[in-house]
Amino acid sequence: MKTKVSLLLISWFVSFGHYPGHAQSHNFGYKRKLEGISNTWHKFVLEDNLFINSTPDLGDLRVFGINKNNDTLEVPYMLKILSDKTSKNEISFKLINQTVNAGGKYYTFEVPGLEEINQITLDFEQENFDWKVTLEGSQNLNDWYGILQDYRILSIKNAVTDYTFTKLTFPVAKFKYFRLLIKEEKKPGLLKTTLVKKETEPGEYRSYTIKSLNKSENETYKQTIVDIRLAHYVPVSMIKLNIDKNFDFYRPLKVLCLVDSIKGPDGWNYSYQNVYQGVLSSLENNKIVLNHAKGAIFRIVIDNQNNTPLTVNSAEVQGNLYELTCRFLEPAATYYLFYGDKSLAAPDYDISYFPDKIPADMSTLKVGREELIPQNPKPASQPLFANKMWLWGLMLFIIGLLGWFSIKMIKN
Repeated sequence: MKTKVSLLLISWFVSFGHYPGHAQSHNFGYKRKLEGISNTWHKFVLEDNLFINSTPDLGDLRVFGINKNNDTLEVPYMLKILSDKTSKNEISFKLINQTVNAGGKYYTFEVPGLEEINQITLDFEQENFDWKVTLEGSQNLNDWYGILQDYRILSIKNAVTDYTFTKLTFPVAKFKYFRLLIKEEKKPGLLKTTLVKKETEPGEYRSYTIKSLNKSENETYKQTIVDIRLAHYVPVSMIKLNIDKNFDFYRPLKVLCLVDSIKGPDGWNYSYQNVYQGVLSSLENNKIVLNHAKGAIFRIVIDNQNNTPLTVNSAEVQGNLYELTCRFLEPAATYYLFYGDKSLAAPDYDISYFPDKIPADMSTLKVGREELIPQNPKPASQPLFANKMWLWGLMLFIIGLLGWFSIKMIKN
């Protein structure tokens, strides 16, 4: 029985004569040095060329410090997109008068408390119309002051189109009375009026370099196609098309972002993702607002239907700044921003739950250039007996074990 046990023990040594290497806890591909740390709180803006080497949600970003003892200190941060902040305050009012004359129908509104207003939204019973409106303000119902003159509102609804533009936008006005004239002989059928004070705290934007802008016409589908290639893979918040407005127009459009390309036997095959669907109109500013769509190549498809193609002269592309706010509690010799580890999920730091405790005034760190982190190849598994010392040791162990059993058997 003892002989069997010893043979099993030897078999175990032989069978497990290979050992696995240790995996790294992180596998970052890139780093940038951070300089200028002097206080607890600092901030910095992410560079354009960072986005292509990080994960889509930026969850792989880490800030580490290395102290004199070579210990690694993780620095908590909060990522913030510096986009517009908009608030709307609906203003109460009373409709005190409705009159009609040859010029159209008048609606007079009374606003208690002299509230400021810069937007009025109109909802009508009628679905298809193209009207002009005039808006005036007064403090006493006698002296009227112009706010908007011949402002166009429009509604188109049919089997292929559903578009409404009935929002009056104007500089902040503060009157007790507002008078709206709709220049329409028939009854407009005004169902609802909303008076609003809209306040916008503008975000911070960065203009992106356009490497190329190509325009083409697809006569089969009656489409104008605008391909925009940017210098970097970046998050895009706004695309503005500069179009000749020689005539009024209303055109459905969609924005596509290139997400993949595969070379096949017949050439390259491109895969696009739809990131926006809306309308181009001569009534609006033609700013296409995207939800931070990340890409380097964007395709805009304009449906001309049976109309003359639009003349697109140029385009502007912008994106909001991405800002990291960091809290440095422990001193370190050097600090780095690491990224490029596709396996990492976004961290969960305490400071994200207490944004009101973060000071508003803090200095901006200097961010160094991108540095490639060499990836050490995983060492191949080595057999345990590749080392001669192991082999001699095992042989001596086996000889000693066999000798011990031989002596035991002789005594028995």
